[in-house]
Order: sequence, then C-alpha cells, then structure tokens
Amino acid sequence: MRLPTQPGAPFEVDGVVPGHALPWGPGAAVQVDPSTGRVLAVRRAWQAAWPAQWEALVGPLHFGTFGGWPVRVLYVVVGLTPGLLALTGFALWYRRRAKRV
Repeated sequence: MRLPTQPGAPFEVDGVVPGHALPWGPGAAVQVDPSTGRVLAVRRAWQAAWPAQWEALVGPLHFGTFGGWPVRVLYVVVGLTPGLLALTGFALWYRRRAKRV
C-alpha cells in the first residue's frame, strides 16, 4: 500500500491476482480515491507495455522483497563480501610487506 503524499491524492494498493502473479511481487495495483473509496485506476503488470513489465519483474529482485528475511540476509552477506575481501586482502599484503622490511 502506498499512502498519498498530498491531500486528496489517491492511495495505491498492490496485490496478486490468482493465475496472473509474477514470479515474485505483486502483479496488479489499484488506485483508490481516499474520500469516496471509488476505484480510479487498475494496473495489471501482465497487460502493460514491456518496460513496465520489466520494472515489475526486476523491482522486487533489486530491493530484495521477494523471498522474505532469508533473501534479505543473503543480500546483506553478499553486499558485505567485497568490503571483507578488501580488508583481508590489505591485511595479507601488509603482513607480507612487513616481513620484507
């Protein structure tokens, strides 16, 4: 659910439509007028142009919102790996350099 950022603006609710769900993430969104509750627009990812389909498919993969906490933990570990490799590489280099001097 995305709440409005300005008074009177619609809010948006994402959801999954059975039979049309993407591999991960919502496949549809509905915009609703907050004062009347009337549906203003319905977006279906599988009926959109290919750039919108691509965004709907890759967005959850990019943000890690598709697999729950195990995927987020994996993202953290993978994200910290380059820094850890840099630190251990520097430590190995420094130790070797100190032995030569």
